[in-house]
Amino acid sequence: MIEISYQGGSGSHISPSCHADLVVEDDASWPHRLVLASLCGDDSSVKAIAAAIAEHREVRVGIPQPDQEWPEWIYLRAEGRHRILTGRTAEGHTHALILSRRFLAGGDLVLDWDGDLAAAMVRWLHEATTLPVLPAWGPLLLSEAQQRHMVEPLAVHAARTVGLVAARVPAAEERWEELLGELVRAGSLGIPDGTAVGDPRAERLQEYLAAWAPALAERVQARHRPRHVPGTEPARHPAIARLAQPLYGPQADVAQGLARTLAVDKAAMLLGECGVGKSRTLVATVHRLFHGRPGYRALVLHPLSLQAKWPREVAAVVPEARVEVLRTWTDVVRLAARRGHRARGPEWYFLARDTAKLGYFRRPGALWGEARAARWTEAEVGGGSRRTLAGIERETGWRCPDCGALIRDRDGSPVPRTWFNTPRADNAACPACGGRLWQADRGRVRRFAPAEFVHHHLKGFFQVGVFDEVHQLGAQESAQGIALGSLAASCRYVLAATGTALNGYASSLHAVLWRLCPTAMVADDLDYRRPMQWAQRYGVLERVTRTTREDAESNAMSRGRRERTSVREKPGVSPLLFARHCLDRCAFLELGDVAPWLPPYREVP
Repeated sequence: MIEISYQGGSGSHISPSCHADLVVEDDASWPHRLVLASLCGDDSSVKAIAAAIAEHREVRVGIPQPDQEWPEWIYLRAEGRHRILTGRTAEGHTHALILSRRFLAGGDLVLDWDGDLAAAMVRWLHEATTLPVLPAWGPLLLSEAQQRHMVEPLAVHAARTVGLVAARVPAAEERWEELLGELVRAGSLGIPDGTAVGDPRAERLQEYLAAWAPALAERVQARHRPRHVPGTEPARHPAIARLAQPLYGPQADVAQGLARTLAVDKAAMLLGECGVGKSRTLVATVHRLFHGRPGYRALVLHPLSLQAKWPREVAAVVPEARVEVLRTWTDVVRLAARRGHRARGPEWYFLARDTAKLGYFRRPGALWGEARAARWTEAEVGGGSRRTLAGIERETGWRCPDCGALIRDRDGSPVPRTWFNTPRADNAACPACGGRLWQADRGRVRRFAPAEFVHHHLKGFFQVGVFDEVHQLGAQESAQGIALGSLAASCRYVLAATGTALNGYASSLHAVLWRLCPTAMVADDLDYRRPMQWAQRYGVLERVTRTTREDAESNAMSRGRRERTSVREKPGVSPLLFARHCLDRCAFLELGDVAPWLPPYREVP
């Protein structure tokens, strides 16, 4: 196994009862940067190593050498924040996987557990850039990129034989486009079906794509088939054809497509203009999804102004459905008596967003006081090392109620006492162990937040959640948005509807997609607490640096200069946003699709 220790306050290294079986490092600087580590040991030791990494302390790793008695020691230090995932082994030990968020956020980390770095690099080019790259081009691209220092291998240390290879890709997309252009002009790249490659007349990558567009289009169409093509089915599905109020043809097609999407994915979204009948289309989708089952339960989260409309729409489309409006938190609590009883028919429940968000007051669960940490010294005794307790270090600040670690900011300093004046995303959980840092305030009004009660006590009670006007819930820290996330996590299927998906900024979809389909966002290596990372990848950022010259007393013999940089989001959305997160779960419906006979509309000032 790989020995691991962390630096204490006195500069000495503390060796807990914890070992690593895998460490990936970036040795381009000193001390080396920790990229990935897999740890195992007793619970307190693993959490101590994780806390040391989160606090940017130096970690010493001992790599066993086959021909030497003593390991080779390397020194690592974390940069930025790390994602820490913990679990339990069959023997009762704690296992932790630590991965640098810097590489996840920047998108420049390439990993492959089968040892095929070329294939991993092709996958990275598909996900991180807009360049079209075929898998057969991987070996040649990797060889050329390594010669140009566009790919930097990372050091992998493992206690057992693994096929993991890792690399960092610091090159910008422009350099990859330039490399592809050179290989195209040289005739080195081609289609792997035997087609001749390399048009000598193509001087740029765009010309190459224009020449081979038909072949590439055929491959895309062969691999990606629509879930529903209007007009290809001879008759409507029985669940849609037998509705009390029949749908228009485009509405029925959208309902069929959304139902098939939910059959393979958890979330789907309907984007339609005002007046296209989004409500009845969603009702038909749910009825089609559960066709052939004895019953289902659907929960609708809607604006308070639509509290009378939604039950009326459901009763008109599915008259046999049972409808119930949840007006207060006590109505939601009474549903707990029905747990364990299956629905015998369609059941629809309606909850206003203003009601769903109301809950109890909270107070900090973190503890303010003195934190103590042991300081050890090591000495060589009899050919080995011996640790001796050198003293106790004391610091005052907020401590986590679960692991007892001192809560620190990104600079490693204890957070101030005013840190918990307001609940925020950055003070919700302990950076070391992930424990909750807020709790209910028993001295104030006691009541349940309906959304949180459903999440904790009625998970799985509703099979599908329907969220109307979801674009109004896009704020990062709004109470109604958090209620959306709690209810969406409690339902097997999620349906959302909006007439205004975007307000011109990419960030308007960030929180909504995180709450509706978090698995897809995690697979895209995104961080919910970093909305600017989302805007940088799928939007437009403006960076303004203001430089002022100062001739102050501190610069009496030299000319000082101060720079201040501000970053803000500008209007604009990348097409990659729709390709990666919208096209496979969104249906679009326009007023002209539903009612093409309407007279033309124009505005005259």
